[in-house]
Amino acid sequence: ILLQIITCKVVAAGSSEMGSLKLKLENGLRDEPSVLSSLADPSVEGSYAYESLRTTVEFAINLSL
Repeated sequence: ILLQIITCKVVAAGSSEMGSLKLKLENGLRDEPSVLSSLADPSVEGSYAYESLRTTVEFAINLSL
């Protein structure tokens, strides 16, 4: 659910779409900050610190393992 909140995308848990979303976010953690930021919900763009987004994504990915 946390990954869905971060991205504002509704996907079924365990689906291939969820796996794809998780992979994009994992790759975003390794790429430029703009890549990860582009995956976040556009309605909150500019209202968060990048490090907060990064920490939340790391936490969400670790929870979904």
